[in-house]
Amino acid sequence: RLVSIVLPSGIDVLESEVFHGCSRLENVTLPDGIKSIGDGAFSYCSKLQSIHLPESLESLKRYAFSDSGLKAITLPSGITEISQNLFLNSRLEDITIKGDVKVIERGAFSYTPITSFEVPATVEIIESYAFSECNNLTEISIPEGVREIYGAFNGCAALTTLVLPSSLEIFSNGADNCPMLTDIYCKCTDPKDYSL
Repeated sequence: RLVSIVLPSGIDVLESEVFHGCSRLENVTLPDGIKSIGDGAFSYCSKLQSIHLPESLESLKRYAFSDSGLKAITLPSGITEISQNLFLNSRLEDITIKGDVKVIERGAFSYTPITSFEVPATVEIIESYAFSECNNLTEISIPEGVREIYGAFNGCAALTTLVLPSSLEIFSNGADNCPMLTDIYCKCTDPKDYSL
C-alpha cells in the first residue's frame, strides 16, 4: 500500500527490483548522492507519477521504469546511455535529457505513447526496437553525428517522415511496418548498409 517514499541520504545504489510491482506508489524522492538505479527498480509501478533523479545519478539500469505509470522525466547530466527497455510499455510522454547520451539501447522507448522525440546531438547509435510500436510517434529529429540505426522505428503506425543525417553509415531495417511513412530524406551519400 506504499503511496509515497522519501529515501534518506547515504544511499548510493538502489538494488534491482527494489520497488518492483508497488502498484500504488505515486511519488518518489531520491537523495543527492545516489549513483545507480538497478534493473527493474520501479517496473510495474503502474501509478507512479513523479520521481526526481538527482544530478549525482550515473546509471539507470534495464527495465528501471518499464510498465510504470510515469509520464514525464528529466535524465540528469551523468546519464550517458538510455538503457535497454528502460521505459518499455510505460506511459511516458515527455522526456528531458541533460547529459551527453551516446547510445539509445534496444527497446528503450518501445510501446510508449510518446508523440515526438529529439535525439540528443551526442547520440551515435540507436539500437533495435528503441522506438518500436510507438503508435503516437509522428515525428523524430535525428541529428548529425548519429552513425548507426538498427530497426529502431519498427511498427510506428503514425510516423510520416524520416530525415536521415549525412553522418549515418548503417540504417538496417530501420522503419519496417510503418504504414503512414511516406517520406524518407537521406542526406548520407555512402551508407554501408541501408534497408527499410
